[in-house]
Amino acid sequence: MLNDRYNDMTRADDINDEQKRLQTELDEIQSNCKHKEQRIQWHGTEEGFRWTCTECRARLGYPSSTDMIQHLA
Repeated sequence: MLNDRYNDMTRADDINDEQKRLQTELDEIQSNCKHKEQRIQWHGTEEGFRWTCTECRARLGYPSSTDMIQHLA
């Protein structure tokens, strides 16, 4: 029983470590991207609509009302 609990904790630690490694890799990709093509995309109720790079998926900023009308109409 104790060994199963230890294995679950170890697996959870492995998953957390992998998430951190992948986030670091994504951050590097996004910081090196030129963001040549962007689109307006919905990112949930907390963030709303955001300009998003179509290549690296970085969230780049909030669109203006004019942007919303031009790109979503």
